[in-house]
Amino acid sequence: MTTPHWTDEQVFNQLNSGEKWSGPTITYTFPDSREQIHFEQGEGVNFTPLTAEQREYAKLALATWNDLIAPNIVPGSIGASNMEFGNTYMVEEPGYAHAYYPPMGSIWFSYMYNELQHPVLGNRGFTTYIHEIGHALGLDHMGDYNGDDDDGPSSYQDSGVLSIMSYYGPEDQRGKGDVMWGDWFSPDGVIHGSQTPMLNDIMVIQAIYGAANTRADNTVYGFGSTVEGDTAVVYDFTQNVYPILTFYDAGGIDTLNLSGWGTDSDIDLRPGHYSSANGMTNNLAIARGVLIENLTTGAGNDTLYGNQANNILDGGAGHDSAYFSGVFANYTLVYDLDGRTYTVHDTTGADGTDTLINIEVAGFENFGGNLNDLTPGIHRYFNTNNGTHFFTANNDEASNINALEGLIYEGIGFMRDVMPNAESVAVHGFHNDVTGTHFYTTSNDEAMNIIETNQLTYEGIAFQAHAAKTEATTEVYRFYNSSTNSHFYTANAAEMENVKVELAGTYVFEGVAFYTEAA
Repeated sequence: MTTPHWTDEQVFNQLNSGEKWSGPTITYTFPDSREQIHFEQGEGVNFTPLTAEQREYAKLALATWNDLIAPNIVPGSIGASNMEFGNTYMVEEPGYAHAYYPPMGSIWFSYMYNELQHPVLGNRGFTTYIHEIGHALGLDHMGDYNGDDDDGPSSYQDSGVLSIMSYYGPEDQRGKGDVMWGDWFSPDGVIHGSQTPMLNDIMVIQAIYGAANTRADNTVYGFGSTVEGDTAVVYDFTQNVYPILTFYDAGGIDTLNLSGWGTDSDIDLRPGHYSSANGMTNNLAIARGVLIENLTTGAGNDTLYGNQANNILDGGAGHDSAYFSGVFANYTLVYDLDGRTYTVHDTTGADGTDTLINIEVAGFENFGGNLNDLTPGIHRYFNTNNGTHFFTANNDEASNINALEGLIYEGIGFMRDVMPNAESVAVHGFHNDVTGTHFYTTSNDEAMNIIETNQLTYEGIAFQAHAAKTEATTEVYRFYNSSTNSHFYTANAAEMENVKVELAGTYVFEGVAFYTEAA
């Protein structure tokens, strides 16, 4: 049966047991005897204390919750703490692991299961540690089930992708088709589990306890991580090599650095959204209300989504794409010749002002394409070596030309139609192999004649312009330089008149080449 999609309110009502700790601190201990721990179901009969190895992973699991909530989770006094940990063995359920809600708060692991005795970051044992601490803090399961009493998932949200309190999802390989799913297998065929509380866990636990002011300064996550403290290993992807987690960050200018991966990634910086990376799907999420401003991806062909902050998006190697939420007309795109970067400004403010580095494609709600084709300006240079002018619509070519000796950048010579419409006309582009200049024409007949006579090298459609004059356009005039056998273009009427008069012996006026918006 298809499960329903729940609202956040329904998720909260399910996960919130109604029990919680009060006060500015929540304490924990590792008792050494059954007299020092609370129990109700006979667990104390077979009590053994947690080993040193278990205690280290229990502290790490506690730290993942401590990162999220306003009260501090700190060591307490034996016999007077909120949460206590112990090993036991029970024939009856719950025989794997279980925990009690506040005000009891004891957490039990079966010493019969190797993964609970020897947990590893990302294996079922460690996920269980986080899950049981969630109960001890007051969280319920994501459905009305417990142990073997299991009637199936409650909703589409009843998934480990969204909540570590769920019995369903990719780590359990249960509920596929009914709950949110992800591929959490590593290349060696091993399935991994989440290493932090997940998106809905964070939403609910912070609604209960308030949000922590964790990592409020500038932070790098992933490769080159600057996270310090108990959870540093979780966010360092040289140590946590198969991360499945949700990022919570309280402020600063933050960076998600995935540059160490060569697989294709689909990364979404929007709060409350999931990303797919490192050969997995839906394995990285950003908590609601959290802004990670900057993103660097690796050598794969990556897709990058920014958020409402001013983002720096670096695609690294590969063929990478950045996507924006609004219609193309709401954005201005500017290319920096020296830095070889694009600035994309959302005039509505929804997507902020983003810097794109090593990204080849941009997509908008109604339009998109190669970034080289999305900036409106045609670059103009003067070549002091041979007295010609060089024009190009290609930003990469412009950056290469900009570095050559004797080429002086004169700014944007004229504009082009970025988003073709009914008034647009194709402008054919040719390369003059002798002078190193470009020739442009909207005349199909002229273009065909040049191709047939093999005068210039045909480069295809260079850009789009207007074929006719409108209120919104201006003329682009064309001159032929007889001394250099090259052409000159200008959209400046005063410059056109000056060339016609002052340089009449050198430049032959050929009229209007096409029409375009003024630069």
